[in-house]
Amino acid sequence: DHINKNLLIIGDYVSEMTNRGLDLLNKLDISIISQYKIHFKSHPATPIKLNRFNNLINQTTNNPLSQILPKMDVVIATSSTSGVIEPFILGIPVIIIIDSYNLNTSPLRGEPGVSFIRTTEELQQALISINSEILQYKPDAYFWTDSELPRWKKLLNLN
Repeated sequence: DHINKNLLIIGDYVSEMTNRGLDLLNKLDISIISQYKIHFKSHPATPIKLNRFNNLINQTTNNPLSQILPKMDVVIATSSTSGVIEPFILGIPVIIIIDSYNLNTSPLRGEPGVSFIRTTEELQQALISINSEILQYKPDAYFWTDSELPRWKKLLNLN
C-alpha cells in the first residue's frame, strides 16, 4: 500500500495515556495503518521513549502545532489535551482516546465530527469513516477571530 496520508499523535501529559494510545494504534490492521505516515509530538513536559513503537512512528517532532497541522490529515490525542482545538478549528478530523477510568474532559466533547474511541476496533472504524466525512473550517467555533475586534470595542465603549 502507498502511504498517502499523514496522521499526528499528540502526546498526553500522563505518559501512560500516551502509551495506551500508541498501543491501540500499534494493534490496527496493517491494511489501515499502512495508509498513514505516523508523526508523533510528545507533550513538552512528558517526553516519551518510543523504543517499543519504532516500527509504528515514522517521524517525531517538537515543532509547534501551527507548523505541523497544515500537513496533517488526521489527529489522534487523549481526552485531557487542549491540543485538539487547533486541528478541529482547521477542519482536520480528530480522534480522541478516552479511557473507562477517567472522565471525558475533552474540550471537544459533544462536537459533531469528533470521534471518541476506547478500543482498537473503534479506532479502526473511526479511521475508515474519516475518509467519507467532509469537515468544515470552523474559525469561530472557539475563538473570536474578527480582526476588527467588535466585541472588545463594544465592551470598552470604543464604538
